[in-house]
Amino acid sequence: MPPPAASQPVGSGQWRGEYYNNRNLLGAPALVRGDDRVDFNWGFGSPADGVIGADNFSARWTNTVNFPSGLYRFRITVDDGARVFVNDQLVIDAWRVQGTTTLDSGEIALGGSAPLRVEYFEDTGEARVALTWLPTGGAPQPTSTPPPPGEIWTAEYFNNPDLSGASALVRGEGGAIDYNWGTGSPAPGIINSDNFSARWNRAVNFSAGTYRFLRPGGRRRAPLRKRQADHRPMATTRSHRVRR
Repeated sequence: MPPPAASQPVGSGQWRGEYYNNRNLLGAPALVRGDDRVDFNWGFGSPADGVIGADNFSARWTNTVNFPSGLYRFRITVDDGARVFVNDQLVIDAWRVQGTTTLDSGEIALGGSAPLRVEYFEDTGEARVALTWLPTGGAPQPTSTPPPPGEIWTAEYFNNPDLSGASALVRGEGGAIDYNWGTGSPAPGIINSDNFSARWNRAVNFSAGTYRFLRPGGRRRAPLRKRQADHRPMATTRSHRVRR
């Protein structure tokens, strides 16, 4: 049988941190404790020496936070993988082995108490996770609803025009890929306003039929790459992964 979990008090307003000696949040946690915030840079070390390994561990943090009414954007910096849930909805999904990466959610309408959950795993090497959020200054639209999880694009932004190297920003984006940034940036302070590139990826289920994919027009809109801008019809009867 696994050893009993080491348990420490979780104070009011603290995050409940559950730590596991595996990468997949399996079984009973080896450690439960209260954390003031989800903001850790363990480097090559352990979250709890002698209790949690320095590699191949995972953690889950839960808390309920009261938000003034408005629109918010969540951001996580992570090495390796993380998922962020707001009101039990997945808003950032980066559950993969990767170097330090910053990821943003889309805008989320909140008002009052909202349950938050962060799930994290460390493969090997350095370990880091930090969650922040900020109001975007807009007012929530009362009729808007978040897109279902399957209708969220994984958007990767690069500070170069060639999609090369590690992305500078990864975030989930709902709805159509239809942007006009003008002379601005997709993410001020993170992505340049010039000489940047982006990739969107999601799986789409198509009903049987013939489809035509068109490239949108407009200055500084996101164009299809040349090899994907073919206007020839495509017959399909199954789910396809769409990249732009």
